[in-house]
Amino acid sequence: MRSRPSSRRPDTAPHDPIVAGAPVFRPGSSVPASVAPFLARPVADVQEPTTRRKRRQLYRTLRYSSAEGMVAELVTSFVGGSVLTGWAIFLGCSPLVIAMLGALPFLAQLVQFPSAWLTSSLGSRRVAIAGYALGRLVYAPLVALPFLPVDEQTRRWILVAVAGLAAIFTVVGTNAWVAWMGEVVPVALRGRYFGKRLSLVTITGAAGALSAGLLLDVSRRGGWEPVALAGLAALACVAGLVTLFLLRRHQDVPVEVRRGGSGFDLGAAIAALRDPAARPILRY
Repeated sequence: MRSRPSSRRPDTAPHDPIVAGAPVFRPGSSVPASVAPFLARPVADVQEPTTRRKRRQLYRTLRYSSAEGMVAELVTSFVGGSVLTGWAIFLGCSPLVIAMLGALPFLAQLVQFPSAWLTSSLGSRRVAIAGYALGRLVYAPLVALPFLPVDEQTRRWILVAVAGLAAIFTVVGTNAWVAWMGEVVPVALRGRYFGKRLSLVTITGAAGALSAGLLLDVSRRGGWEPVALAGLAALACVAGLVTLFLLRRHQDVPVEVRRGGSGFDLGAAIAALRDPAARPILRY
């Protein structure tokens, strides 16, 4: 017996698409499928632009966004993941500290709520650029870390502080970036575009991670590991500067879907608490 289709239209459910694609976003990652902004329903349905000038502006933004995602993957490859573990091993960190470094991206998710308030109050474009600027350039102290005239314990604390700040600021930037892209990229283009972007950033990230790992292996055997780690941190900062240039070239949120800077909306927060579709992600 065939079941009757639901009469509820998908686009009338304000939270279902977000809950369906809400895995934890790990700082440093620019892979949009992690948070699926093309699954999240924007504040207003974004349609494809009708004029030639606006179409050119949109497609230029999409090209810049793809390039920014690819370069951002190099930041992660050169200072995050396995390279961050390499830093911890080089500095003689205990297993507990190494575990704490691995947990920082998930602990940083606690700033999602203040991040949402900042995005709502100051605007998604402004917060995204500021958050990513701080989250990607905060690695600059690592360039000098192996050569600082301080004891090993101080170096370890500097590493943990840098990794923690990078995690927090990147969550802030990503929260705003998802809102920004959700209000700029039209619904009809979202799946196709972010699917292509995902493939590009994945290839770039894999190549960057393999190159960084090979460099560290060679440097460890050759006895110049401090220089390799500092060099990777410097390259990550340069890549971070390039991403900021590309982000600033992105289109701003269209006027017709831009929200006013009303700050925290208690009514919206209560509505989310009452909505059965939002409760699973809130419990998580």
